Amino acid sequence: LEISGMKKAAGEVCVSRGTSGATLISASYWGAATVPSWLDALKLAATTTDGKDSILVVKTEEGVLALDVGDLPGMVGSTCLFGEPLAPRSAVFVDDVADPIEIFTMISHLMQERLSFQVISHSMEGAPETRKVVSETVFGNPMYGLKEVTCIVPTTPANLVSADVAFDSFFVAGGQCPYHMMNDPGI
Repeated sequence: LEISGMKKAAGEVCVSRGTSGATLISASYWGAATVPSWLDALKLAATTTDGKDSILVVKTEEGVLALDVGDLPGMVGSTCLFGEPLAPRSAVFVDDVADPIEIFTMISHLMQERLSFQVISHSMEGAPETRKVVSETVFGNPMYGLKEVTCIVPTTPANLVSADVAFDSFFVAGGQCPYHMMNDPGI
């Protein structure tokens, strides 16, 4: 890094001032140890979240809609088969940290096209044959058409997928799912 002019930060929070006067304040990670230093660098005081120091506290609740993929027509456990058992089949990789909209889009499109698939999650020793995965929940992101939604998906842990099953294609749900499953020996 030193070759390209990069310098190691002195601490977990780094303050960098450019020649134009612009300032960049970054933390190496966001956690209990970095929050006070980061707020100090911004010249902001940390406040409590219990509301004692607040003039007004408004508590809200947001309803969350859940789609249980296992209740969709054609789903049997983690598998949806159309036609012959040996017909082309896709593997759909989904995990707890997957984006619900990507899950919904992949599964609904495969069903609409009548393509068989099996939903697979990360390997787990001693896991049941079918494991329910709950996706991330999207709250109020204006970039998403769906808000306050989550998906509950029946999956087969990767280490329990039968060696006799052949997949012709695969799909990986986004979010943090690819990183979560990347080093799984069953995948």
